[in-house]
Amino acid sequence: MIFTHTLDSTEIIEKPNTMRTILKRGLSILILLETKPTAMEAQSPYSRYEIGISAGTFLYQGDLTPAAQGSARSMNTGFTVMGSRLLTSSLSARVNLAVGRLSGDDGLYKTPDWRQQRNFTFQTPLLEFSAQAVWDPTAQNFTRSRIHFSPYVFAGVGVSFLRIHRDWSGFNSSYFESEPEIAAGLEVDAARKLPGMIPVIPLGAGIKYHFNDRFSFQFESNYRLTFTDYLDGFSQSANPQKADHYHSQSVGLVYRFGKRPSWKCPKIPL
Repeated sequence: MIFTHTLDSTEIIEKPNTMRTILKRGLSILILLETKPTAMEAQSPYSRYEIGISAGTFLYQGDLTPAAQGSARSMNTGFTVMGSRLLTSSLSARVNLAVGRLSGDDGLYKTPDWRQQRNFTFQTPLLEFSAQAVWDPTAQNFTRSRIHFSPYVFAGVGVSFLRIHRDWSGFNSSYFESEPEIAAGLEVDAARKLPGMIPVIPLGAGIKYHFNDRFSFQFESNYRLTFTDYLDGFSQSANPQKADHYHSQSVGLVYRFGKRPSWKCPKIPL
């Protein structure tokens, strides 16, 4: 025996409507899952924004220092202002504005003897703007543990504005008669237009001590990779095979704003 079933007009209409409702609800749930904050974030009574200020030292690394890591005799002071947005419990985005000075002077070092005979010097004010990604491995962006400490690492890109003033008036050419390439290199350097702006890649690490949920004390070490050997104004007459760099050490205070985040979750249509 063969049974047949004829769909009436009501059933034909209800099936598409039912499927459409299921799809709409599923899509709404997916959107909610993507935009819903984690429990840690939702419980935080503070906003996602921080500001800070720090002060410290800037140290040039290049041809006019006796060691690759630079010399304390070339140390200069500076300060940095910063603003951050917390993205997740571990990751945040930060912008920095640093103001400082760099300098180097062969005449400060008695050994080796040729440094006081070459006697190159330079100095430049420094204005640096950078954007960085900051990672906290302890995931304390939205909470504060009983330990109170949170380490972090960062990397980014930036640009530094310079006004390089170099001086080779103390150069003793007779001392370097057996090395004519130095005098020839100095002629090349003297004709070279010095950069007023250079790209930099800041890399570093730091640690925060949280006094409370709003204020933190911060110590940070920031190393800048550069792509020029003319940060000090000299290259061919010094060491053209190696670029110049600089780094800073700073301590500062960070403040987190106190406004509760406003989470706008989409409504789920029924």
